[in-house]
Amino acid sequence: MVEAGSFYDVKPAREARLLLENAGIKTLINVANIAGKRVIRVRTGPFTDIHETQTYVKRINSLGLNARVLTILDTIKDGLVY
Repeated sequence: MVEAGSFYDVKPAREARLLLENAGIKTLINVANIAGKRVIRVRTGPFTDIHETQTYVKRINSLGLNARVLTILDTIKDGLVY
C-alpha cells in the first residue's frame, strides 16, 4: 500500500483523490480517529512487488503529493489487511 496523503479536512482529501484518479491511479479512502481528530487517508494499492510500488510512489510524487510506502504493520494497526 502507498499513502498519498492524510488530511484533517474533506476538501484537500477529495482534491488529492481526484488528482490521482484523473492520473489513472485507483484510490482507497481510510478514515481514522486519532487523538480525537478525524484523519482522512488517501491510499492506493496493494502492489505485487517493490518495483511496482516504486513506480507508483514516483507517479504520485510527480503529481505534487508526498507518497509513503505502508508496511503490513501499518495496515494491521489501521485494522486493514489487504
